[in-house]
Amino acid sequence: MSMSSLAEGVCGICNIRCYQRDLRRVPLNKIPSIELLKTPEDLCSGVPCIQRTQNLHSNEKYNINNDVDLAMVKGEADGEVQSSMNNLSFTSINDVVFYERGLHCSLDKKKRYFIHCDICMECWSALTKEKIPKFSVANKIWMGDMPKELQGLTIPEQRLIALYRHNSCIVKLHSSFHSAATAQSAIKGNCIAFPQDMVNIAATLPLDAVLDVNGTNISSDDVAEHLFDRMKFQTAEQTRGLTSERSIQKDTVYMIPRGNRPVNEYSNPNILLGILPALFPYGCGAIEDDFRSVQIDFREHLRYLIVFRNRRFEEHYSFIFVVFNILQHRTACFHAHLMTLIRYFQQSAQLLESLSSADIATALVNISKGTYSNIADQRINTLMKHIRGVLWYCKEPRQRFTSLAPSYLAQS
Repeated sequence: MSMSSLAEGVCGICNIRCYQRDLRRVPLNKIPSIELLKTPEDLCSGVPCIQRTQNLHSNEKYNINNDVDLAMVKGEADGEVQSSMNNLSFTSINDVVFYERGLHCSLDKKKRYFIHCDICMECWSALTKEKIPKFSVANKIWMGDMPKELQGLTIPEQRLIALYRHNSCIVKLHSSFHSAATAQSAIKGNCIAFPQDMVNIAATLPLDAVLDVNGTNISSDDVAEHLFDRMKFQTAEQTRGLTSERSIQKDTVYMIPRGNRPVNEYSNPNILLGILPALFPYGCGAIEDDFRSVQIDFREHLRYLIVFRNRRFEEHYSFIFVVFNILQHRTACFHAHLMTLIRYFQQSAQLLESLSSADIATALVNISKGTYSNIADQRINTLMKHIRGVLWYCKEPRQRFTSLAPSYLAQS
């Protein structure tokens, strides 16, 4: 197999990385059903970056499909494009958003200026069938570029700006063949998200101390080291009968507050936006968004994010663990079985069939608020007496991370 067959390219419509051999390079005016790629109005009005790039390369402005002078076109286009698109990975052509890495400019023998677009097989198949590609901007899949204010944030800084804080234990796997910098990471236990007390955090900032990012107890190694160092310093100061400004500064350890009730992981498009705002800086591109024209499965959406062109999801310190744990929760719940005695089985089955999702939701809300009444719904009251437990069964509870990725990524 030659190296050219392993070359990667980027789809100009969905911005995923894939093999160059799987891309189809097409002139813009030859893209089928291109009108389906129009950017939704609510996305245009809500994202200023898209507004700034509207019609930057429009055919009317640069006469893309007409005979033009090469020097004039190239000089005018390159000058304005470079100044306007210097920090953006996308452009808008006639209200259609394309990704720069998937666009290619060329000239024919008559010195006519053309723009070609690389299109992956999935997007091409959808367009030829006159359907909106699942992962196009037209289907409200757009995360935008990372603003410079969010680039290079430390882990505590990323967690401070999040609406939801995920409590998880991510460890490094020690190996005699790898250093700490190159060792693989792993997660212990489960990842649970809690709402942040943003008002309290905003009133406390800026901080000049050690942060307890767990918000419940001082247990991290950094905080423990800080406290131990402070104790040693205070002992030395007391022995010499001295006090200093440094000892006062060393006395501060902030505990960042959070809510007590976990965030719902089901039917909640905002959960990843709230946990990882640095990856979704404009609040767009949520998973399981019911307002999309073409609905996308949770697992399928994760595969897309992992092969996103700039690798920010793939290389993030906790993204893969958060989403993998959510998948584990869903898989376990999907394979859960209610346990009851044989003599109650038939009656319990009939009661379950008679309940609607709204009945169960109402009962759960009342139970969580402590206002549930035994006589509110006799069916649920009977089920709570008959059902003695829940059996959790999952055939493959520890699936490989590569199962989320397309085959090409797993091979590379």
